[in-house]
Amino acid sequence: MYAEIEKQAQEDPQPSRTEILLVNARLLEVRSVENQEIASVLYDVMMREEDADKLAKQVREIWHF
Repeated sequence: MYAEIEKQAQEDPQPSRTEILLVNARLLEVRSVENQEIASVLYDVMMREEDADKLAKQVREIWHF
């Protein structure tokens, strides 16, 4: 994943700016699937993109690890 992010950063000469104001993470569940443990985490984030004068927005996503 790091390599992909690094590649994208090199391709964009003027990358956008993202300011993370608050991150809350909550473990929703852990389950076993075919001898693997899968954790589901809810991320609730307040963030501001581009200009600092723009309003912050809330983003909620569930990630599976």
